[in-house]
This record gives sequence, C-alpha cells and structure tokens, in this order.
Amino acid sequence: MFENLWVWLVLGVVPYRVRRVYRPGGLRQVAIRALFWTFTLEQRPGGRYGWALRVPLVEKLRRVVWAAVVPGSDEPREQESDLDKSA
Repeated sequence: MFENLWVWLVLGVVPYRVRRVYRPGGLRQVAIRALFWTFTLEQRPGGRYGWALRVPLVEKLRRVVWAAVVPGSDEPREQESDLDKSA
C-alpha cells in the first residue's frame, strides 16, 4: 500500500509543464505546473519580479471550510492570471 503512496507523491511533485509567455510592454511570465502545485514567475519592466505559488488542494480545503463557517455566502474569488485562463 505504501509503495503506491510514494509513487503518487513523487508524481505530484515532479513538474510536467513549463510555459513561457511574453506580453507586450516587456512583461514576461513563466509558469511551472505539477500535479500538486503551480509556480508563476513574472518579470516586469525595470527588472522587478513577482511570483506566486499555488497549491490547489489547500485552496479547495479553504473554500470548503469557508462554506461551512458562513453558509449561503461565497468566498471572494481571487483574480486569475492570464496563464490560468488559457490553460
């Protein structure tokens, strides 16, 4: 049983997609995806960087807990990046 767990754990951590996007105005984005996480790096004009690390399981658990605590209301949704919309 634990052999299968290790296989899924390894598969969830290993990146399976790297995507580079060049936007007008000098904005460059790199998105690295794995089964359990997504890392996005943005380089803005002037050499400034921004990054985001998303773990979908944690986000789903947060939504479930929020719905249980405050029934009938939706959690404010975060703005999706252009990379999430195109995939």
